[in-house]
Parts: sequence; structure tokens; C-alpha cells
Amino acid sequence: MIDQTLKRKGGRPPLPPAPQNAGDCRALIAQETVKTKPRERTLRHLYRLLKAFVAAEVQAAADLKNRLLDEANRQKQSEFDLKRAEYQRRMSLGPLGVRNLQAENEHLKQRVTELETEQNTRKEVA
Repeated sequence: MIDQTLKRKGGRPPLPPAPQNAGDCRALIAQETVKTKPRERTLRHLYRLLKAFVAAEVQAAADLKNRLLDEANRQKQSEFDLKRAEYQRRMSLGPLGVRNLQAENEHLKQRVTELETEQNTRKEVA
């Protein structure tokens, strides 16, 4: 039967598991620092790894903040749209002249968007 434990040459103990986060990295730096002869190369690599972990944490926090701000903006926009729809509904209950102006305004807005899309397609072809 084959032994499944990892052994190193000369009976040295197996290497510790690789750090998975900034806390693990700090613990390894602390272990290496308190040795009588700390290895500079190991410390250099651990500090570089720690810097990468910290940058990843900062980026994750920034991504979360951006996502929450986007959600808040969407909610504010939906509230604004609801207020606008309520205003339009109340205005449509007004006199006939107001309703005719609103209908003409909507027709003109649609025509403007049609002309803008037509102009954009002409620019893309040219």
C-alpha cells in the first residue's frame, strides 16, 4: 500500500498550506519575523502576496459599493418615473385642449426619435 502523506527530503516537516487571505498571510509574516534568522526572500514574497490580497479586498469593497449605488439610482429613477406617470395621468384628466397638446407632444417626440435613429444609421453607413 502507498503512503498518501506528503514527505519532504531529509525528514523535514511538510510545508504549511498556502495562505488563502490577508489574515493567513499576516500570520505567516509574523511567524517568519519572530525567527532568529528570518529569510528575506520569503518575507519579500509574503509581503507581495499580502499586498495583492489587500488590493483584492479593496476592489471587492469598491465593487459592492458601486453595485449598491447603482441599485439606489435605479430605485430613485423608478420613483421619479412613477411621479411623472401620476402627473401625466392627472393632466390627462384636464380640459380637451390640454389633452390634445399632450397627444401632439407625444407624436412629435416619437417623430424626433425616428429621425435621430435614421440619422445615426446614415452616419454608420457613410
